[in-house]
Amino acid sequence: MSHSTTTSVKADASTDDDQRADQASDAFMIGVDTAGREHYFSRIRDCVTVIDDDGAEQTQALNDRPLKNWMAFVEQELGGWDETNVYSGSTFTHLARQLGNAVTVGEA
Repeated sequence: MSHSTTTSVKADASTDDDQRADQASDAFMIGVDTAGREHYFSRIRDCVTVIDDDGAEQTQALNDRPLKNWMAFVEQELGGWDETNVYSGSTFTHLARQLGNAVTVGEA
């Protein structure tokens, strides 16, 4: 009895698709830290997944801690955020901060 083994080589572009498939269906990007790592949050899995420039993926369980704790950890321990989709406080304050950032970038 002969067995045939098929090996397929994936294109680099499909690696990103595989990483997204590994994440929960509700995962959304919460931001990019100052080192360029993308942070994704999943309520279903109660975790944050961090993907660096090389595509390496690391997942951290939140263990029912609020997402704001992770946001603060990145801010205090990992050098902060370059951009974020999560904020606390009023919508007006958030929009004013985003506008200020856009003006500052435009001046450079």
